[in-house]
Amino acid sequence: MSAAKCKNVQQAARSLPAQNSSPAAAGLAPNTAGVIDCGATFFTAAEARQLASTFGVISCFRVTGQDQWILLGSGMSAAASGPAAAPGGAIVAVERCRSGDAACLNPGATRSFSSFVVTRPPDPQARPLELQTIAGNSVLVLSAAPCGLFSFDVSSLQWYGGTASAVHALLAHPGGEHPVAVTRTMTGAQALGARPPAGPAAGCHP
Repeated sequence: MSAAKCKNVQQAARSLPAQNSSPAAAGLAPNTAGVIDCGATFFTAAEARQLASTFGVISCFRVTGQDQWILLGSGMSAAASGPAAAPGGAIVAVERCRSGDAACLNPGATRSFSSFVVTRPPDPQARPLELQTIAGNSVLVLSAAPCGLFSFDVSSLQWYGGTASAVHALLAHPGGEHPVAVTRTMTGAQALGARPPAGPAAGCHP
């Protein structure tokens, strides 16, 4: 992402109605107020390693009071030799708990990634995917280099434009905005064996 575009992304993110702000990383910093981090046993050690090797830097959390677990994969690995593209690309994956399912809401309960629904950014080849902030209770504002800002509605699994005005409109009128076209969703099991397809040209924008 160019310096000018990066500056525009940062300025737009600062003007959003954020519940939680986060550093420019795959996801929220540990112990961020307002979110519940996935516990150390959320996935088995083997599956956690597989997720990191496939989707890069992983962040996993649930917004307090909400029933969806969210997993972000940056699409870039944190290899000791330096950042490198992860083979599975960048993803947002969501597991929705059934009403009253205390075990599902427990951050220490082990489950399988196969129970998640996986979606890719509007440009599946864009990386890194970085969480900038959470607007309201269920809208993630993410930067997808080199494509700029997008917002992702966790409730509908739809992607939208990420400008401040677009996010405000999405929060004010859920379901009333026109989503950005993306590749089809898939199960966690399918995503682990898939590679990101070709998408819009570099420099795309919502």
